[in-house]
Amino acid sequence: MAKHTLPVFWAGLAALFLPLGLVACGGVGSVAKTPVAATTAGAKPLLVLTDSQVNAQGLEAFQVEAFQQGRERWAIPLPTSGDALAAADGVIYVGAGETIYALDAQSGHQRWQASVGPQVRSIHVIEARVYVDTGGGFSGQERIDVFSLMGHLLWQYTPPALQDIPAWLVDQGVFYTVEGDGGVSATLVARDAATGAARWRAPLQIDSLPQMLLPAGPDALLVVTQDALLMAERNAGGLLWQRQDTQAVGASITAGTLYAFFVDQPAALGEAAPVFLRALRVSDGRLLWQQPLAPNDAGFLSSGQPLSVGVITPQAAYLADSPDFTALHAWRLSDGTQRWRKTVVGGVVGLLADGQRVYLASSQQFVALQADTGQVIWRAANPDGLTALREEAGVLLGVNPQTFVLAGYDLASGQRVWRLTPVTLDAYLET
Repeated sequence: MAKHTLPVFWAGLAALFLPLGLVACGGVGSVAKTPVAATTAGAKPLLVLTDSQVNAQGLEAFQVEAFQQGRERWAIPLPTSGDALAAADGVIYVGAGETIYALDAQSGHQRWQASVGPQVRSIHVIEARVYVDTGGGFSGQERIDVFSLMGHLLWQYTPPALQDIPAWLVDQGVFYTVEGDGGVSATLVARDAATGAARWRAPLQIDSLPQMLLPAGPDALLVVTQDALLMAERNAGGLLWQRQDTQAVGASITAGTLYAFFVDQPAALGEAAPVFLRALRVSDGRLLWQQPLAPNDAGFLSSGQPLSVGVITPQAAYLADSPDFTALHAWRLSDGTQRWRKTVVGGVVGLLADGQRVYLASSQQFVALQADTGQVIWRAANPDGLTALREEAGVLLGVNPQTFVLAGYDLASGQRVWRLTPVTLDAYLET
């Protein structure tokens, strides 16, 4: 069952939560801790994180750790801060400084490593290739290095004129990105994902850099900027349609329909920005329906921050109203009508939804709701003030980025099953 939420990144720890036997974890160098018996590894999920501690010499020491049900399985030193994690097919990929490490899940032994420089910012395993996004901003020229699963460098992409890479996507064997400096023109670029060979280039008439590239079926690609939507053909980048003077937030495409929270530009200076939940037909951009939202929602929806109090699944859309986020709404995607409305004491600070359930965190409690009715399934106290929520292998994982606390809760009952308090928190990622 698909979970719909957004990845969250913080300063001090990178964490990866996954079931052993499905996806893997490991560490750099030899295993420093005695592993839990292998007979339990396939049954319980594993949490992998990177953090740092001050050693006996007063120096900061970095490491990657694995925990199972709150119990440490192993801890392995890293040469510098581990700022990126990814997992696929029995391997954990850790980015530390200018190096990527591929690590075996069961043993923690290193399979391979590669220098990428100048600074690993994210790692993605897509279509049996490892994409390492490096640099950008003050770290130097941004670049994407593409490796095979065996660690062989396949190709590299560097944008022109010292530009950063605003957004990129790999889908159906093609690498897509946008080149431009944020001016009135830009270029949509397609390359072969296996070799990096150029396929085509197409001009885009946009005046702000893209925030997202999204697959829109086998023949189309959605480009989302801060103030426009453009639908392009996949075969040559030709423009199918565009919608100007609006910002689409939390965009999702299901069965030929684009759904998003839209913040339109106000009609006149000083007026409030109109806010809607809309459904648009992918083929031509036609408006199928729209649901007006509270004007106060415009501020946090247009902030550019990850949407922690709203989500769109294939069945419904959920959003908590600003400014106190105590009113949680659910709408049907079939016609935009409201499914239910729930008052949340303490306000929504974290939200996770799938086709069957909605999980929310407030400043006081966790609540599990039936997705179709909003009926409460269980409530549990939230003493650690956990916000970001993830779900994997029957466990609801919550994190507090200020206090660095992580805890796992049983999905069926809401009972807490483990709790961790790492020293630092750098970046959090769950698969």
